[in-house]
Amino acid sequence: MLVEKLHWDSEFFNNGIANLDLKTNSLLSTNKLINFVKQNNIKFIQCLCDIKDIKNINLIEKSGFSFYDLRISFSVNIQKTLPKSISKDFIIREAVSSDKIKIQEISSTLVNDSRFLYYADEIKVKEFYNVWVENAINKTFDNICYIIAEKRNNEISGFVTLKYVSKTIYQVGLIAVKEKFQNQSIGSFLLNYLYSKCNLEKIEELNVVTEGRNLAAINFYIKNSFKINKIESWYYKSY
Repeated sequence: MLVEKLHWDSEFFNNGIANLDLKTNSLLSTNKLINFVKQNNIKFIQCLCDIKDIKNINLIEKSGFSFYDLRISFSVNIQKTLPKSISKDFIIREAVSSDKIKIQEISSTLVNDSRFLYYADEIKVKEFYNVWVENAINKTFDNICYIIAEKRNNEISGFVTLKYVSKTIYQVGLIAVKEKFQNQSIGSFLLNYLYSKCNLEKIEELNVVTEGRNLAAINFYIKNSFKINKIESWYYKSY
């Protein structure tokens, strides 16, 4: 086990946050963990466990970690997915800096299901997603951001960010739909646009991750041809 401080997260959320990695072969004693917490001013430690790793789950539960949420990983095989048509009433284009505020307003709908609420309030988590959106538009975190808007008045109804993981794999970062446009297939239009893009660019796989508590997102991805390929548990401990 290896524990390390998450410097960006700690600075942004104004709390000492660390990650416990169970994938390493070395053992971490309780005394070493306590010393690490004191020396680095750690307030929260997070740990991600495969749900089939019962041995380590039992170990961290005995160490005072509490289950908080599931991490559901999905993927879709692009070569086996036929993109569906998008409504002629909407247009999809790359986001530009002048779209930022409108997109950030939509991203606030993501806050309620965020795991970051464990160690931050809603205002700070909303700010986190605002930064994510801005970085995606500027191509400094995710590689690109797309918006979908009504043709008749150019009102932005939703957005999606995309990260180029490798030459054959892309990953959805954030996807959200403005409340007044929900249940109108807007999210599906965005995904089908990505399927077409991936096909053109010879991408084989599109991935996405969501929280277990976000049942709407889970069913949305299943509806749009994604398959679950991994389920993990988020555990946290406060100091």
